[in-house]
Amino acid sequence: ADCSGACSPFEMPPCRSTDCRCIPIVLVGGFCIYPTG
Repeated sequence: ADCSGACSPFEMPPCRSTDCRCIPIVLVGGFCIYPTG
């Protein structure tokens, strides 16, 4: 899954892949990660 790049918590889905999570850093944006474990 491609979990690189910025994301917005208000976008659905927030990341390029539904397997990714959007981790908010500021109110309007954050970055995508692949949840492990």
